[in-house]
Amino acid sequence: MKKAIFLPLIVLAFLLTPVAAQDPDPAATPPPQEQPQAAVAAPADENLKKGTELNAAKQYSQAESTLRAAVAAQPDNPNAHLQLAVALFEQNKVTEAATELDAAAPLAQGTPQEQAEYYRYRGAVAAKQEKWPEAVQALEKAITLDPKQPYNHYYIGVAYSKTKRPDKMVEHLQMFLKLAPNAPEAPKCKALLRAVE
Repeated sequence: MKKAIFLPLIVLAFLLTPVAAQDPDPAATPPPQEQPQAAVAAPADENLKKGTELNAAKQYSQAESTLRAAVAAQPDNPNAHLQLAVALFEQNKVTEAATELDAAAPLAQGTPQEQAEYYRYRGAVAAKQEKWPEAVQALEKAITLDPKQPYNHYYIGVAYSKTKRPDKMVEHLQMFLKLAPNAPEAPKCKALLRAVE
């Protein structure tokens, strides 16, 4: 019964398929060309560049979709994973950001700027996950590499407040307020500082 149904369908499909013109010399037809590696990398590089710019402009949702395309095209690119982690973290998608940071781990041995950004977000994610010792360790490295980045001080100050180190908390939250007095987190910092006075 099944053969009786499928056989007419196969014949019909065969009849409806256009017949390709026969090339008298098959060797004369050049084989299909593969895209050069640079052509494949170009859109991924463009997505990474655009996603990084969107992160800088604080357009994290748009950055996320653009950077997901960059990661899909270049899954071994740690910078793409780091930038995606930034976009996710800033949208409070902390678990996903942690996963992307794991893929960005080679940046821990990158340039000082790459290391600073990697450790800043590694520490910030750990702080959001309430992994205080891990947050302190990563943020100490970030501060060594980039002492003028306000959020290094903010997140380590929060971590120190949770690890019962009010002296260190005060030091870093005061530095945060000095570096970013108008940041959205400034009122919270001032409240924490008043609580220990």
